[in-house]
Amino acid sequence: MDHPFPDADVHAVQEALCRYLAQRPQAADTAKGIQRWWLAPSFGEVALATVQVALDQMLAEGLIERRTSPWSDAVYALAAGPASATRSGETAH
Repeated sequence: MDHPFPDADVHAVQEALCRYLAQRPQAADTAKGIQRWWLAPSFGEVALATVQVALDQMLAEGLIERRTSPWSDAVYALAAGPASATRSGETAH
């Protein structure tokens, strides 16, 4: 990868997000909301840039979708389809 974050950190964030979405498939939030409300309580503090790299990779894999609006930051949610259903239930990759 071409980013300044260890792949292990990004991978750990992705695993935490997959677990969160497996338990709450209707959840949706901005990157900042995910950092604060999804990850911090059980995973601890994570740099927003690391969260964004993890989200971008999950988006590229078709696991999540990004919803945009001219009135707010992008919102991320579980993608509808087979790729998201398969991976969202995984706890280790």
